[in-house]
Amino acid sequence: MTAKTQSVLSAEPNVTPMIDVLLVVIIVFMVAMVRVRHTIDAVLPSPCVGACGASAQVVLEVLPGPSYRINKRPILRT
Repeated sequence: MTAKTQSVLSAEPNVTPMIDVLLVVIIVFMVAMVRVRHTIDAVLPSPCVGACGASAQVVLEVLPGPSYRINKRPILRT
């Protein structure tokens, strides 16, 4: 008795282990991103209640030609 067995080779990759590895990698990156927090320390001004004092604001105006004004005072070029 001879039995003929045919073995058919398949060129298709087994994607189940690759999907498992991919899911583990995604979970690792998600956990890492939660633990790494990027913060910026900001100092906010306190709110002004009532009449606020004069501000120390500097206003520079650039006028046509070579002339400028700082806080409404003309600047002379030398």
